Formats: sequence, structure tokens, C-alpha cells
Amino acid sequence: LYIICCAGFSSCTDSDFNVVTHDIASIYHQDLIVEERAIRDESIQFWENKLNDNKSNIVYLKKLASLYAERFRVRGEITDLKSSNEILESLADDYPEDVSILHQMAANLISMHQFKDAELYIQKALAVGENKYASTLLQIDIMLEIGLFEEAREVLEALNDKGRFDEQIRWVKLLDAEGDLDHAIEMMEAALHSARSMNNPELITWSLSNLADMYGHQGQIQKSYNTHLKALSNDPSAIHSIKAIGWIAYSHDKDLEKAKSIWSGLYELDHSPALELLLAEIYEFQGDARMAKKLRDHAEDRIKNAEYGNMYGSQIIELTLSKRPDIAHKIATKDLSQRQHPTSYSYMALTESQKGNHQKAETLIKNHVLNRTSEPMAIYNAAVVLQQAQNEKLAKELFTDCIDASFELGPSISKDVQKRLGSL
Repeated sequence: LYIICCAGFSSCTDSDFNVVTHDIASIYHQDLIVEERAIRDESIQFWENKLNDNKSNIVYLKKLASLYAERFRVRGEITDLKSSNEILESLADDYPEDVSILHQMAANLISMHQFKDAELYIQKALAVGENKYASTLLQIDIMLEIGLFEEAREVLEALNDKGRFDEQIRWVKLLDAEGDLDHAIEMMEAALHSARSMNNPELITWSLSNLADMYGHQGQIQKSYNTHLKALSNDPSAIHSIKAIGWIAYSHDKDLEKAKSIWSGLYELDHSPALELLLAEIYEFQGDARMAKKLRDHAEDRIKNAEYGNMYGSQIIELTLSKRPDIAHKIATKDLSQRQHPTSYSYMALTESQKGNHQKAETLIKNHVLNRTSEPMAIYNAAVVLQQAQNEKLAKELFTDCIDASFELGPSISKDVQKRLGSL
């Protein structure tokens, strides 16, 4: 008996009318974003100049590594993360017991989805023993990424301070992974309260953006939109919220032109592969196959770059599955070697199914995906695999659950879900 773990799915959206009612100019303030970025660039230039006068100063090197990593998180430019890593790798050789260096190196590797390498740095930090609390938090992050949910819960319970922001946000991720979205939202609301108590504008914006996403997952689209607007009111350069409002316009409102305008505006600044893939999805949904292919091909050429690590593993699998199943399988194998997460298993099963190994693919789904995740994309992948394995009854149940996750999956996949249900 397989119980479909879908507690994290939204049962329905909360409105049939358009949610994104503000004009783009009031959502997307490019001048303010450019201004914020100029300040960040000036800060990096300042520390680079100081380093030129004293190239071995550990304080300057640490500061620059941190600033490069921060700029990567904002803009997604892989060259920034590479610059940060180069500094940290050199410092780690010279100062092997400096825990702050080990922590930053682990954080960068987590960003690149190189979790096993990140774990090595955390184990070194734990062995040194200094700032063990921060080391433990990063260890929990890795556990959550690679699917060790029970182990993460055990470590979090041992810390036993749900009033601290750093623990609250990890409880959020764990509860969400376990399919307990309602309690995850309650904890995220508590984390927002903690951020406000600390009077930390950056954490307040981050908390609002993440809480807004979770309201969307719950089907409260209007509340999600309003909360993203609060994040932007707090920080007009909150790129995540701008991008998310574009998703609401696209997935909920089906206002393709507004979504395209929002994402195109961001793309002018960043040229990120993630934005290219989002824009490609809109063009495909509009029937412009040529433009969709152009964007996807360009994004694929970029994300195959080894410098990205495993960051875009699932996207490469999706892009290559039908035309180069051998490459898709290779990427899925690489991803699974780093993280034994249910979603990773769902992509591995998808590639096995594409190769014609339907029984093996079905076994992977039953052993490692069903009852282990409520992630909509993993459930969709599972349904596709089971349909191809002729397990039509279970596939139909899963595709039906995907309808409830249509906002998260987006119009293109939701259209495919309806088509597949019609054939079952």
C-alpha cells in the first residue's frame, strides 16, 4: 500500500481573479536595484584595493571571499563563487584550523550542490571544536539537502532552542520536507518575528520572501503576493520576490506578458540561466517553439559548465532527457552520488524509464520517492515513470494529486498532467 505523501500540496488556489494587480513599475524598480548593486560593487572594489597593498592580509582575504559569495547569492554569477572559493581554498591550506574559513567553504559548496565535499569541511570544523553551534547548523543544512530528515530532526531536537532564528528556519525546512506545511508556515512566521526582534533588515526581507513562497504553496496566492510586496517595501532590490511575483503572474494569473516583462527586466541585469529557462517556458506555452529552443539551448550550454558544480542538475536532466538520455542518466547518477534525496531518486527513475528500464525505474519510485516527499516535481516525475511502467492506477492517483499542485508546477506541466490523465 502506497500512501501518497501530498500534505504539502495546495488544495486549490484562493482566487480565480488576477492577483498581480500592480503595474510593473511599482514592482520592479530597476534604478534602485542598480543603485544597490553599485554599492555592493564599490565595497568589493574597496577591499580589493586594500588587498593590493597587503596581499597576504587574512582579514582582507576573508572579507573579500565573503563579499564575493554574497554577490553570487544576489546575482547568480558563478565567477563570484569561483573567486570566493579560490581565496578560501588558499586560506584553508595556510590556516587549516580556522573554523570561519571551513564554514564559508562548506557554505559555498552547499550552494554548488557538492554536499559530500561540504560535509568534509564541516567534519574538520567539528573536530577543531571552535564555534560548534555554527558547525552543527551547517551540518543540519547538509542533512536536509541530502534527504537525511530523521537525522536532521535528531540534531535539531538536541539543540532544543526553537526561539532562535537559526534553528527556526531549519525547522521550517524540515517540516516542509516532511509534508507538514501548516506547521512549517507557523515556524516561518515565528522566524519572521525573531528577525524583527533582532531589527535585522536583511533577515526580515529574507523571511518575508520565504514566507510568501510558502503561502503560495499552501494555495493562499493573494497572501503570497501581498507578502512579497512587503518584502519589496522593506528592500526594493529583493530579487527573489520580484521573480516570485513573475511566477504568480504566469502560473496563477496566466498573464504571460506581465510575467515576461518582469523576468525580462531581471534578465537584462543578470542574464542568469534560471531566468532564461523561465522565459523559455513562457514562450513555449505561447507556442513560440523557436524562441523557447533558443533560450533553452543557450541556458544548457552555460549550465553544463563544470564551474556550476551540480547546481543545475535537474534542469540539465530535463533538457537532455529526450534528446540525449545517456547524458541525462549520467547527470542523475552524479546528483544521486551527492544527495540521496527523494527528488534526486525521482530524476534517476525518470532517466532509467527513458532508457527502457521500466521495472527498475518503478522500483526506485516505490522504494525512494513514494511516502518520502511531497515535492510536486518529484510526484510528477513519479507519475510519469509509473505510467510508462503500465502502473496506470497509481499513476492516475499521482497525476490527480499534481492538479492540486498546479500553481507550483506551472501551466506547461499542468497542461501535460491533464493530457496524461485524459489518456488513463
